[in-house]
Amino acid sequence: MEYTIEKIKSDIQSLDSSSFFNKYYMNDDYWYFDKILNYSNDELDRNIRTFKMMISECFQVKESEVFLAGSAKIGFSLSPPQKDSSKLFHAFRIEGEKPSDLDIAIISETLFNKFWYVYRNARYYSRNEVTYGHVYNETYRGFINSKNLQEFYEGRIKWNGIVKKLKKQIFEQFYIKNEIDFRIYRSEYDFRQYHIQGIEKIKRLI
Repeated sequence: MEYTIEKIKSDIQSLDSSSFFNKYYMNDDYWYFDKILNYSNDELDRNIRTFKMMISECFQVKESEVFLAGSAKIGFSLSPPQKDSSKLFHAFRIEGEKPSDLDIAIISETLFNKFWYVYRNARYYSRNEVTYGHVYNETYRGFINSKNLQEFYEGRIKWNGIVKKLKKQIFEQFYIKNEIDFRIYRSEYDFRQYHIQGIEKIKRLI
């Protein structure tokens, strides 16, 4: 699928939120692999499958439970404004002062519970006061963000023990230089609802 900011805005306005989510998120179109890594059609399908397989094997989930999300998926950010700043509709940035990340969503109640247990048993650090607020909001909505997980010593040790080798493999296979972030969703429902609520917020703004 060829994505343009005009088409995305048009679809946000004309489609209901669930239909927009299905069209843009529930497919194997990977803008980053197509436009940045520049694979041919045959290479594209094969490398997307390999990418998902690496992640599924690392986390011991099904390939159907691994999704690319965010601006690496469609080329533009659909993050609704947060307070005074917004990445909404910003094009994916390969490099520069703040290069974009590849956002990977993994659907797994088992993993969600595993890392929630890490949170529950982490030692309290006053410097993490802001992070605690983010963690509360995220887990309430059914997901765990790898960035916030690594703000805790226990989470950082557990997380890096799992993904360090994976990130090395991905770099060697695809030469992806942008940072890769993960979100562990408790269920597909939580994954859908998180993005659908964001889409509904954008609808009210444009």
